[in-house]
Amino acid sequence: MRKSAGLAATIAGGVGLVLSLAVGIPAASADPLTPGAPATTAGPGKPAVPDVKPPLAPTSTVRPEAEPAGGEAEVTSVTTSGDITRVKVFQAAPGVTAKQLHARLKKAGVAGLRDPGAPRTMSINTCTWGNATTIQCPQIHWARNGHNHPQIYFTDHTSSAWPVTAAVPVWNEAQGVDSWYRWANCPTTSGIHCVHVYNDSFGTTGWVGQTDYSYNTSSRNFVDGSVWVWFNDSYSTSAARKRKTACHELGHALGMGHNSSTGSCLVSGDYTPSRPNANDFSLIRDIYASF
Repeated sequence: MRKSAGLAATIAGGVGLVLSLAVGIPAASADPLTPGAPATTAGPGKPAVPDVKPPLAPTSTVRPEAEPAGGEAEVTSVTTSGDITRVKVFQAAPGVTAKQLHARLKKAGVAGLRDPGAPRTMSINTCTWGNATTIQCPQIHWARNGHNHPQIYFTDHTSSAWPVTAAVPVWNEAQGVDSWYRWANCPTTSGIHCVHVYNDSFGTTGWVGQTDYSYNTSSRNFVDGSVWVWFNDSYSTSAARKRKTACHELGHALGMGHNSSTGSCLVSGDYTPSRPNANDFSLIRDIYASF
């Protein structure tokens, strides 16, 4: 794994949980979007990813009935300071229940933990689309910043074991928001947003994937520089499970919550779908058409 000079992980307790992740954004390279720059990017051992919007996934304009939520296999912590709310979403490792993960995080001193068994209020008019849900209700999203669609650059620092290169183009099929892949460095283009993606051996913490983000409670926009994705190498998982985890965490970083369908990568638990389903794509289009 390559890390920026500012990456520092504080390991706490016997479970090795990362309680603080003080991460400096890597120094930006020359803008790869300028004329004459290469059209593809790739990290060591990873395939190149073209800078081309793929065919858009079909979506429905008729909102279906909300479906019952499935069992959660994630735990969330929430803290608020003024207008800024900070959230950490921990995806349980294989064989670990949400209740067990909650207990480990509590023992490690993680603040603001939410009871994974507590009911969650979701508006069926704005925060659900069939079995798909948003990560917050009301919805949160990325700002357009002068672009037709918000421009999200997933900046990959992971080893070849983690298929970030496969997950990003899938989310780029979404309408209303553009997701692009970059290796190691965030472009300098005005108005874009970067989400850094890392992997490391964080210990048997109980989680295999983690997404951190902050949002402004007034604008409902993600806060630039606050959204990070982490994969934990301390658990042995199959290539299919890694593909699902990558798709799952990147979906959270775009504003998507969970899906109760085992045909969606946003399902909680030990399933291995590699893509969002049709309801996910309809809901994310709705998120980015709503503001």
